[in-house]
Amino acid sequence: MSTEVEKVHMSKMKRHIFVDEPYGCEAIEFYKAVFRAVEVNRVYEEIETDDEIKGSVRVVSCELQLCSSIIIVSELTPKSCMLNQRNVAHLPPRGTMLVYAEDVAPVVDLAARLGSSILKDEKYEKHIKDPYGSVWIIRTVPAAR
Repeated sequence: MSTEVEKVHMSKMKRHIFVDEPYGCEAIEFYKAVFRAVEVNRVYEEIETDDEIKGSVRVVSCELQLCSSIIIVSELTPKSCMLNQRNVAHLPPRGTMLVYAEDVAPVVDLAARLGSSILKDEKYEKHIKDPYGSVWIIRTVPAAR
């Protein structure tokens, strides 16, 4: 095991769940009812283009506290600025794990040595697919930037 990775403190992990439009609000209510999730924050936009659902809202993101973790729920749409094809083509269709670390490099290096593939490589954010098919986003802790 790498001593560099042993020194890295993992401080947070968030699960991002994508649901088909227009079911974001329903999904949030389901998680709140079934899992006793508590809504922490919600960002939404009014739908103006689709005649069938015009006037309703699209969930851009909603943070739910579930036990000691936060999960993020977003509606997956073709026009979402964050979720366009270029940004999420390598992600599984319904979610990924998000982990914050003080330094992403040693974590990603060890993951690659143990069989993970690097899907996206940026200064403060790396996306890896582990040998078992899960995708992980590893970001630096915002205070460490």
